[in-house]
Amino acid sequence: MAIACFPIPVSGGVSSVKSHNNARKTKISSQRNSHIEIEKAAENKSQAPMRARKRASQKPVAKPAKRKGKICKMASLLLALAVCFFLLYKGLFFFNRFFLEITEKMGFVISDIYLTEEGPVPGNSVSKYIKIKRNQAIFASSTLDITRDILENKWVKDVTVHKGFPNKISISVVYKMGVAIFQQNSRFTIIDENGEDIVEISKSEINPDMPTIVGAKARKQFFSFLRTLDRYPTVRRKLNSMAFIRERRWDIIVSGGIVVKLPETDVNASLSSLEIILKNPNFNVRTVKVIDMRQKERTIISGVKIAEETKSPGKKKV
Repeated sequence: MAIACFPIPVSGGVSSVKSHNNARKTKISSQRNSHIEIEKAAENKSQAPMRARKRASQKPVAKPAKRKGKICKMASLLLALAVCFFLLYKGLFFFNRFFLEITEKMGFVISDIYLTEEGPVPGNSVSKYIKIKRNQAIFASSTLDITRDILENKWVKDVTVHKGFPNKISISVVYKMGVAIFQQNSRFTIIDENGEDIVEISKSEINPDMPTIVGAKARKQFFSFLRTLDRYPTVRRKLNSMAFIRERRWDIIVSGGIVVKLPETDVNASLSSLEIILKNPNFNVRTVKVIDMRQKERTIISGVKIAEETKSPGKKKV
């Protein structure tokens, strides 16, 4: 029996065994590392809520040095702005002063002030509201300043100011027209043709030639009633005051203190009859206290009965 023997390369076999061992060690190491990473990930996941709460509870601490630097910058900026405004104001002040001195030397000085007043001039004229003076630089006050000063007078409706260079100023004033005195409890207020307040007055300042209106809603109804009264000039001229009774009808007081009680409806017919009565030269106002016109077909004058034909206001029986 023949046996064949072959030589085994010893060196090659050793190296293959070593490489096999190294590969096994690398595999074991990678498996161990992967297990470690999985454990760390699980641990991090379990501790994540705790770390989040800890971060939320911790307040950021500002750095004192950085905050101090910001405050210093802001303070420096504000100081620089204040200095700039101050220098600008002083510069404008000295320029304005210099400008006025130069223009005064050139003859731009007020020598004449012309005032034109339109409408009923009240007792308190605007003269005391004009603050400009003669021999004053004409550029020292603007037309806007002069207008604003005059409009402080509550009677003034409109103002126009014109500078006539080099030395003249013209002022035109339009006054409001007081048409009635509105009485509310113990307060008396003059109102204009638009129903707006002009000025509050005392009882002693009441103008007897201006009608006084009384009543909570009389103010709203007054102007429409006043337009009706304009058709009857004698009644309008002798009107002293009026009251809106129960917010339904008017009582008017005419010259001599005569109270005229008007009806709720057909007021024009009653005013037409009143116009004829007041025009009558034989009508004695001293013996009459009340003219009651509330009933449609008759008028009662201080208990004296006057029958009237409604078809012809000019015909009446005494």
